[in-house]
Amino acid sequence: MKRVIGMAWLVFGVIAISQAAAQEIAGQPRGKAITDDAYTFVVLGDSRTPGGRYATVKVPTVSPVFEKQIQLINRLSPDLVVDTGDLIWGHCDPEMTTREWDAFDAAIDGFDAPFYMVVGNHDIWDGPSRETYIRRYGPEYYSFDHKGAHFIVLSTEVAGHSPRIAGAQLEWLERDLAAAAARTPKYVFLHQPLWAYGGKTPGFVERRRDDAVHDSWMQSVHPLLKKYGVHVVFGGHWHMYLSQVIDGIRYVTTGGGGAEMDGPNSLASRGRFYHFLIVTVRHGQTHIGVATMDGIGPGDWITPATWRTAGKFVEELVPSRIKIDHGTNALPREITCRATNPFAETVTGELQFATPLGSPWSIAPRRLVLSIPPGETQTHTLSIAYDGDPKEEDAEQWQARCIASLKVGKKVLWHERESRLQVDR
Repeated sequence: MKRVIGMAWLVFGVIAISQAAAQEIAGQPRGKAITDDAYTFVVLGDSRTPGGRYATVKVPTVSPVFEKQIQLINRLSPDLVVDTGDLIWGHCDPEMTTREWDAFDAAIDGFDAPFYMVVGNHDIWDGPSRETYIRRYGPEYYSFDHKGAHFIVLSTEVAGHSPRIAGAQLEWLERDLAAAAARTPKYVFLHQPLWAYGGKTPGFVERRRDDAVHDSWMQSVHPLLKKYGVHVVFGGHWHMYLSQVIDGIRYVTTGGGGAEMDGPNSLASRGRFYHFLIVTVRHGQTHIGVATMDGIGPGDWITPATWRTAGKFVEELVPSRIKIDHGTNALPREITCRATNPFAETVTGELQFATPLGSPWSIAPRRLVLSIPPGETQTHTLSIAYDGDPKEEDAEQWQARCIASLKVGKKVLWHERESRLQVDR
């Protein structure tokens, strides 16, 4: 009996020791400790009112998306916030401009963290608007430091050099980088993504083509940023999110702060969604999170590769050109489309085809319902008919359009986007 009692106490002791050890282990931290030099800042852009100037004529106000983002950002309690420009709609008379800036000031008073501004083309568009901005907010380009890091704000809207970094601003940039050479990390902010304007940019996504602007950046500015070890360049202007790396420098376009998108849920796979960036710096490393209105994604969520993947899929699914054999006006009577789902989730949705009312041309079927599992191929054939005098048949008078609504899983890929089918000789 004593032996049984002794064994019971032994087991109880082992259990007690194990529980104590488990409690001690459970209380130990995992990973690297957060140091005093760790910090977080938020970047957003194009937070102006959507829908054009006439939406703010009577009572200037800010975007409701921007107001919501202010609330979300305050919950994060970042060290600071930077807006990459297009803060108001602008392009109006001085009185209205003042009223818009007053409404903007009232909104940003809601930020708990320091708020830094980048000037955009909607903020400065002529002499009076420039004078107003400088009088209210100071110089168009400047720099500041935070916990060992260096932040540089540039202007793509300087008179005589828009949209380029040149002249006195370029000289100032070189002096500023040299003076802050020992600081790390270094971040640059500007409105228009000048690096992305040329077809020679790695991963060019065909949003805008201006080789002169691109070349000016790559020949004059990019080498300076590379020389002095700039980590990330943040731009806006394009209402989307896109991340790419050029010569070791991360270039990020962020324009989801409140201005209009193509639609309420437009083409998320090409970065067109409302968002802001959560940038965390720890142990000298920069980590970027993409915060949407209902979640947070990784910094490389939308890259040139994902952009091209989505575009190629839609182009395969929806014909954009009708080819005509050389020497004839006759359209092909059937078009076969074949598209393979490149995503990890099923693509669902529909395509609706139509021709103008009264046109002798028609296209069938008028509606296609789609459900394409990952890796599988959708094949469909469109039949074209002509109900007119064959002698007067003219392919160049043929017009058709397709309205596509597609989702990848629960995320919108294409929201009621209209594509026109064009004749190609």
